[in-house]
Amino acid sequence: MALCSRYDILWPQFHNKNVGKVLLAAMSRFSTSFISVSIFDQKNEVFKVENGYNRSHIDRDASIAAHVLYSSDVMVVLDTKKVCVTAACEMF
Repeated sequence: MALCSRYDILWPQFHNKNVGKVLLAAMSRFSTSFISVSIFDQKNEVFKVENGYNRSHIDRDASIAAHVLYSSDVMVVLDTKKVCVTAACEMF
């Protein structure tokens, strides 16, 4: 998480409230319970703003977003409860 701390300058806390409003609108529009804006360091996906995860970060190995971002293949996830194979997925 040390690498991510340098990005706090680019994402000051006062932006969280405004981004939070946009995320809540997106949650309503797409009928979802979980949503986040995050960045990645060498080991983690770090949530800058989130709803539903109730944590500040997850291991990059357990991050669906990281798998999608770093893959050139198409990825279809029908049910996140069925694809989780790591301890970090227990939050779902």
